[in-house]
Order: sequence, then C-alpha cells, then structure tokens
Amino acid sequence: MKIQASIIGLLLLGSTVARAQTDGFLFNYMGMGASTALVTDYQTIGINPANLGLLTPHSVAFEIGGGGFSLFSNGLTKSALRNFSIGNTTVAFKDLLGEGYRVETRINVLAMSFGMGKAGTLAVSFGLRLDQSFRMGGVASSLFFEEFDYEGYFDTIVTSPDGSYGVSYDPLSLSEITDSTQLNFKLQSAVDLAWGRQWYAGENLNLYAGVGARYVMSYAYVDFSSEAGVIGGQAALGLDLVNTPDFVNTYDVNQQPFQPVGTGFGFDIGVTAELYQNLRLSGALVNIGNLNYTLNTLEFNDIVLDTVYYDGIESTTALDVVSTILDEEEIIAYEGIESFSTPLPTTLRLGASYNVTNFLTVAGDVNLPVSTTARDFGAAQIGMGARVTVARFIQLSTGFTSGGGYGFNIPAGLVFNFPFTEFGVGTRDIAVFFGEENPTISWAFGVLRFKI
Repeated sequence: MKIQASIIGLLLLGSTVARAQTDGFLFNYMGMGASTALVTDYQTIGINPANLGLLTPHSVAFEIGGGGFSLFSNGLTKSALRNFSIGNTTVAFKDLLGEGYRVETRINVLAMSFGMGKAGTLAVSFGLRLDQSFRMGGVASSLFFEEFDYEGYFDTIVTSPDGSYGVSYDPLSLSEITDSTQLNFKLQSAVDLAWGRQWYAGENLNLYAGVGARYVMSYAYVDFSSEAGVIGGQAALGLDLVNTPDFVNTYDVNQQPFQPVGTGFGFDIGVTAELYQNLRLSGALVNIGNLNYTLNTLEFNDIVLDTVYYDGIESTTALDVVSTILDEEEIIAYEGIESFSTPLPTTLRLGASYNVTNFLTVAGDVNLPVSTTARDFGAAQIGMGARVTVARFIQLSTGFTSGGGYGFNIPAGLVFNFPFTEFGVGTRDIAVFFGEENPTISWAFGVLRFKI
C-alpha cells in the first residue's frame, strides 16, 4: 500500500540526507556547549529571548542560510559510522537501527533582529528542521532488511507463480517482534518572532526579560513505539507522500505538495540578571505549546505476521525503499483517525556566564525536558565551556556536554568575529576525530552573518 511504503520510506529518509541540545545549532556557541546566558540578537530565538535586551555594538543583525547537522549512535564505533557511506549503506544502517541513533538537521533560512533603543530589540526568523531517533529492538532490524529470507523467524519459503513469500509456523505479533522499538521522525518549518528589553538598570545589577512566539508547520510526523507488548503511535504525512485515501479519514485529494499536515503555536519566556557587568544568570522556558494534526492522520495497530511477501530492503534511499515495498503485503497495521495533538518539546533552560577578562569567557548550561515528548530531548543535559579571543577577531572555544540523549562530548569551535561580519564552524564532539566509542558526528556552520 502506498501509505505503508511512504511511512517506511520516510523512516529511512534521514539516513540519506546526512534531535534538543544546548547550542541550538549556532556555529558561534556550539563549541562552548553553553549558550543560554550568552546569546544576543536573533540568536536568542528558541534559547532565551531576554537577551534581546542586552547591549551590543550593533543594532541590526541578520543571517542567511546558517545551520547544522548531528548524528549520534550509542553503542556504535566511529569506524561503524564511517561505513555509513554509499558503498556500504545497507549494512551500516542495519547496525544503526539495531543500536539506535539520533539525527538532527537545521537550516536557518533567514533570521534578523532590529534594535529599537529603550523599547528593546525585535527578532524574526524562518527555519527548517528534520529530527529523527530510531531504535529497533528484538529481531525487528533483521526482519526489516531480510524479511522472508530471515531464517530466524520464517520456517519455509514458498514459491508460486505470483511470487515468493515466507511462512512462519509459530508466528508472533508485530508487538512481540518489535519489542523495545522506537521510530520517531518529524519534518517542520517555523516562523519565529521574539522581543526583549532591559527592565531595570542599577549600579551593579541589570535585569532583562523577553518573550517569543512561533508558528510551526509540520509536513511529516511519525511516532511508532512498541513496548511491553503494546503497539502505539500516530503518523501524519504530507509532501505528496500519501497517494491513497485508504483508511485515511482526513485524506484530501486537493492537498498541495507543501501543505502542512499539522500546525500549532509555541511560546518562549526568559529572564537574565547581569551582575557587576561580568556575571550573567539566565533562565528560560521555551517551546510551550502544541501541534494539532488534522490531515492524513493515522494510528498504528498490532498485527500477526505469519505470511510475508515482502523480500526486504536493499537500499536506504527513500525512493528505492518506496518502490521496493510498494504493493507488497502490509507489515504495519494502521487505521485513519480524525486528528491528534502532540506537545512541543518544552524545555527549561538555566545558564550562567562570566567574563574573566576581555579575552576569556566561561559559561555553563543545564537543560531540563518539561513536556511529555521526551524523545525530542532524551534527558537532562549539562554543558560547560570556555571561549578565548586571540588576535582580536579569532575566537577558539571548547568544553564538555553530557546527556540530552547523547553521550559525553567535547565540543570545539573556530569563529572569525569581525565588526561587521562573523563566520565559522563548530562541532559537538571534537573527540570523534581521535576516539572510537560513542561518536557524535556534528557540525554547525555560518558564513553569512552580518552585524550593522
């Protein structure tokens, strides 16, 4: 069925194109592992809008096309991730699914901020995000790739004029086969608006506060889980990925390719205290809100797998996956539902920074997931780091981060910070170039950031 093919194709899409963290994929802060007390201008969006009130040398800032990418798999080695290439994709991806992995991709299409004097600073942005976290438990990974050739499940293979299929004499339900499996995928865009200003100015204390709002448009969402014998989750797929109205109560034959299947609003609030001009203490609650899905909405159900015609995946390219399993026997059961709602990944961010000298800044962050969408963040995360300025315009940064669904990482960054422009690169784990265990492959980049 085309919906089924689209679902599985979407689940693999991220593997051909390359989840929340302390740095927000900001190239000039990723290398420190902390940003809540440091960010200014439009880079405060989604992190701490209070810092829009901080005094900066520039009144206007804008960026075109910044972003980043991150891939982490707990249990795989760097060598295994290196094999995740065109020549050995299927084997490496099978290992990734078995061990579990997370992918985050961000593109900041356009962002800008405008200083308005005592009225504070206003910031706007438009960006795209692709997030996924997959883990296949039990024999799900082998069954998914080998299907009726998988000797660990099927007792015999029957060949007929209509094709070959595997038969199990002692079949299990999908929930039993996929126990401890989590498949999560989302593709979204968002328009953000934030404002912040200074509310109190004293000799040794300055107070800032700000708010933010965003309109989120979701084009694809999959949340499949199998835990303790229970199948659960929903999906809503757009971008012409759903081509049949079968079992879909909310299917729209007139749906446009880029029409979102879900929309919603999110809100941020933040405060910052600046003491003795060198110390900042910040707190923010971000992503307060929900997404409502009303188009192409599905709910997953359990099914007994006794006879399977599907002969497995030979490629991880989304289109190849779709063509391979198109019109094959259904291996994932679902039914249409009218709508469903999911909370945004609400996060409490706490941060501090201290300017030791004009050339050295240290900072730390603690980020705590608040909403029930724990898979969007994983767990609490801490980060600490330092930034050194050399030759007036070269900034070197490093530190450490731990938690948030990732391992222990050592970030690093290199930024060239000139009065009118800024560009550079950051990584969440410089140790990936030297060690083998629990690697995080990540980059944040920015080349078109300007300050006026």
